[in-house]
Amino acid sequence: MSKYSLTPAQEADRQRRIALFNRMWEWDYPARRLLIYGGSRSSKTFRVMGKVFKRGIYYPGSRHLIARDTFTSLKNAIILDTFPKMLRLYYPSFFKLWNDGAMNNSTNIFKLPNGSEFHFRAIGNEKEVEKLLGTEYASIAADEVSEVNYEALQKLRTRLAQKVKHYKEDRYIKLIEALIENPPHKGHWTYKEHFLYMSPLDPEKKLDKSLYANVRLNPMDNLEYLPDDYIDSLKELPAHEQTRFLYGEFGEEARGAVLAQEFAKYPDNMRGDVVYDNRYPVYTAWDLGHTDATAICFYQWIGGRVKVIDYLEATMQALPYFVEQLRARNYKYDMVFFPHDGVNTEWAYGNTRIERMHELGFDCVTLPRILEQEQIDIARSMIPIVDIDRKLYRLIDCINNMRYDFKDGVMDTKHVVHDEYSHGAKAFMYMCQSIYKNRDEKREYTEQERREKMQQAMLDDIRRGLEANRRQLSDTEDLTRVVSRESY
Repeated sequence: MSKYSLTPAQEADRQRRIALFNRMWEWDYPARRLLIYGGSRSSKTFRVMGKVFKRGIYYPGSRHLIARDTFTSLKNAIILDTFPKMLRLYYPSFFKLWNDGAMNNSTNIFKLPNGSEFHFRAIGNEKEVEKLLGTEYASIAADEVSEVNYEALQKLRTRLAQKVKHYKEDRYIKLIEALIENPPHKGHWTYKEHFLYMSPLDPEKKLDKSLYANVRLNPMDNLEYLPDDYIDSLKELPAHEQTRFLYGEFGEEARGAVLAQEFAKYPDNMRGDVVYDNRYPVYTAWDLGHTDATAICFYQWIGGRVKVIDYLEATMQALPYFVEQLRARNYKYDMVFFPHDGVNTEWAYGNTRIERMHELGFDCVTLPRILEQEQIDIARSMIPIVDIDRKLYRLIDCINNMRYDFKDGVMDTKHVVHDEYSHGAKAFMYMCQSIYKNRDEKREYTEQERREKMQQAMLDDIRRGLEANRRQLSDTEDLTRVVSRESY
């Protein structure tokens, strides 16, 4: 029993939130996308597993997906721990069934006598999700979604489509997506969807609030099942870790953020007047994707500053698609900058990506391969002179959410996490690398500007000639000597 206890007000608040959690699963509750977030060891996953399992009992033949980013973490945290523990405490007969072979460790499917199935799968990236596209589910319960790629989840949502009846009542199951997480930061897609009701990929697109619901559960809500010193151990964490694991609140920035702090120093650089100037050429810097996203920054170099005027990101598209998108924008292009893997061969066409771009009518070069930390240092040095159109929400999100990886709780500054934000952030860093040393300001002048420039040059020449004559006179003539008329 913990040495901590709740005040009457805290206990009332706890009861209210637990009641909300239970209400969200009821058939007539309007929300279908649920977020259960909060601190560590607060029974979030345990409670969700219980609710999902109960749905399998009441709806024969239903299928339910229980997922996490990697199968290793799924197996250790849920298959070997939370799920059988939930069965043992609340459904002893099914716990015996689990141990007697109903849980197939080859297919990782737990099947009930009524035909309902619980599929345990990894969904950390789009490749893993692709394997699930042939199956429909009545429930999706995703644990630790702070580590899950948003685009992968979007694809997974298309699988939430099974239509199955209640075992007794004349109604079909309510389709539910339940997301579980220790809250990361306010730039994360879960915060944007469930609190701001905006699309993480298109912030101007507003979401239907009625589809979303969330509830916070914290360790203090689960005191009876925690060791005496557990809360004390959480209070010893750094402040930003306490925010997440003790108080269950969203932080202000990504843990291990690479460029967010530097970017935040120059809020005025995100402006509404960063628009295309047709007197200057447009350059593009690419992060090339294969089965994942390709990202492109469009920018101009004007008056000693980088003007980021456009951004493009798309998944699983070939070069001709992006060239079509470039041409549709009607910019006057100069150089296209590819990362070092631009020299790789496109097997579909039999030549390299650079050669393919030349065939499609673009001047293209590859940037030299340098260490990732060198790229980051270059980006940090360039940020003060970079202006970004504030409408480019997606690019700004990518820059702010790029973060270092963590190994055993220690930040690994040699590696950046590869997720849905890394492609845009890498394109931004390639942009900075492309102009770091070779800053070449080019401009096309109108006929009027050329005439004015020529007239100004003529006036400058006349002025310089007069000044030269004046200096010559002062050097050769003694202007102080008085000459009499008789000398003429």
